[in-house]
Amino acid sequence: MKKILLITIIAFIGNLNGYSQTSKIEYGNNPDAGHYVNVNGIKLYYEVYVEGEPLLLIHGNGGSIRGHSDKIEHFKNKYQVIAADNRAHGKTQDIGDSLTYKNMTSDFNELLEHKPKNNAIGMAAEMGIELLTEEQYRELQKLGIFDLKTSSWIVTPTDIREKGGALFCDYRFGHVFVYHNGAESYYAARGFRGSIRV
Repeated sequence: MKKILLITIIAFIGNLNGYSQTSKIEYGNNPDAGHYVNVNGIKLYYEVYVEGEPLLLIHGNGGSIRGHSDKIEHFKNKYQVIAADNRAHGKTQDIGDSLTYKNMTSDFNELLEHKPKNNAIGMAAEMGIELLTEEQYRELQKLGIFDLKTSSWIVTPTDIREKGGALFCDYRFGHVFVYHNGAESYYAARGFRGSIRV
């Protein structure tokens, strides 16, 4: 109940604060974080920022993700921020049906339930490659800079996997960082890097 209340409060605050973008990131039109998902017969546009407990930002009538710029900047330091354009708003498709709270609620539920059909381990196996280990990921960063705005799943030790965890890495501030999350977690901005033996 607390999460729903927080989301609702942020939705209303968004209408009161107005728009003043202080970041160099163009929220609402960010190709590094923006994605489309098919839900309820529409193409819903959303953006995902960083890792952590998910926080969904919902804008009001006539708004868009762009209006949440300051809130995304503030909350992405603590939460995984998911911001979406409501149907017929921003970059989300308008199919001409009625805009109702029931439709929009269903759209957001579908967005939050949307998961890839496979996990990183299964996808890598289908491609005939292996996920990188932490050591291999660190070596990769010596060849070039990867994952400045994204992150990648890496091989997770068996004891952590058995407890439901998974590891991933990114590259920030000139260093490789290793994080953990639930193995069932999924994020549009996280992929994986693999190796193939020849």
